[in-house]
Amino acid sequence: MNILEKNQQIKTANALSKEGGYFEAIKIFKSLDVNHFNDMEKNLYGWAIYRLIKNAENLSINDFKHFLFDYLKLDLQKPSLLHSLILIACLKFLDKDTPDNFNFINFIKIWDINSFRDDDFVGSEFNSGDGKTIKLPCLVSNALRKCAQYALKQDGYLGDMKPLMAFYLEALKRIKNDIWLQRDCALILNKLGKNDEAAKIYKDLFKGLSGAAYYWGEFGDFFSSSNVDLAIGMYSKALLSKNDEIFIVNIRMKLAALLIKKGEFPRARFELEKYKQTKQHLDKNFFTLYNNVKNYDASTSNTDFYKRTQAILEEYLYTDLKVVDCVFYDSYIYANANVRYCCFTDFNEINFKIKENKLKNKNLNLLSCYGFKVIDGKPIEQSIKPSDKQISDLNIGPAFKKVGGKITIKSKDDRRFGFLKNIYIPQKFLEKFNITQDCLAKMVYKFDPKTKINRIIYIQKER
Repeated sequence: MNILEKNQQIKTANALSKEGGYFEAIKIFKSLDVNHFNDMEKNLYGWAIYRLIKNAENLSINDFKHFLFDYLKLDLQKPSLLHSLILIACLKFLDKDTPDNFNFINFIKIWDINSFRDDDFVGSEFNSGDGKTIKLPCLVSNALRKCAQYALKQDGYLGDMKPLMAFYLEALKRIKNDIWLQRDCALILNKLGKNDEAAKIYKDLFKGLSGAAYYWGEFGDFFSSSNVDLAIGMYSKALLSKNDEIFIVNIRMKLAALLIKKGEFPRARFELEKYKQTKQHLDKNFFTLYNNVKNYDASTSNTDFYKRTQAILEEYLYTDLKVVDCVFYDSYIYANANVRYCCFTDFNEINFKIKENKLKNKNLNLLSCYGFKVIDGKPIEQSIKPSDKQISDLNIGPAFKKVGGKITIKSKDDRRFGFLKNIYIPQKFLEKFNITQDCLAKMVYKFDPKTKINRIIYIQKER
């Protein structure tokens, strides 16, 4: 076949591929000497393979693997759009069927885990019919989660994951706030025996998954051998969640095993009795544990015990968090609720209110400073401690205004009010800060765009 005939055949095959004649196009390409294709011809062949595996219906797994192999043999330039699209098509095919005879982890190695484009690290989003924005994960995340699916489902694949973990950990740095990718990575690291690395990731997940029972169950697994008390605290946290029993019943078995280690036999029996009430079929492991507790009466409830175990958990979770000094500047009772709220600010980004009954320290002094450990701007109520800082030590950010000078008191119709450099001070603030007459003072306030008025944070008389 001369060059003109070859070019015409390739042109025909390319046209057929674009028009939906996928198999006919591939047949033509296969009839030619692929080993002597130039880069452009290989590229056209690669696109034809992509269109086939993307669009052909009822393609068997063996045929699918065959076409993937033909594509990989072309050894096309990468990264490239085509190379990424091949991976996308592969993921979609495997979503329909996850066969035992296809090792996706080995495929991604041959595809080359380091050949992602920068765009492949960026997710997409679209607006749903109800006006919500739906965020979709990026290609890198989808590929790594598929690897995790294989590795966690079949332990035989775990060894295949080892060479990919360096890339996996680097990807986590580039892909922000993908909690499911982080979770999968932690579970794999744990199975590979890298418990400390796994626990660090799970600790970072605390902000996004702290309300999920399975999160605390999995987290507890990391410590069930090395730190029994901490694991008990995590399993207890899971059982304190408001989940249906079917979702937490296996955690009860794990907790019972640790309680037996600690000699807490009545509490262990309580967990096993709850397990027995939910599970229809009891295995050998259950009866082994039950034999340790059958001669003890079960405790009536373990709820108070769960709550007492949280101290060691909180110490572990919060120990590395930075303490933020905030001033206690106001308290009020919410209308019709009989609940008192305490208001705090650091005069910058941290501004919050807390129900008084959630604070360990309820004897707070107005305009005194207290230290909080904070996660994403939200305080941990249990961490409050008196600070050695004074209100004057805090840096006042641009959202707040500080002014000093003479407060002039005025009255009208039995109502008292004041001014400081033309800033109006309502009677309630005069009373709150014990301003009874003209005086020199410093004041910090913040303009409230909703009410269009100045919200006074504190007034401090000059001595």
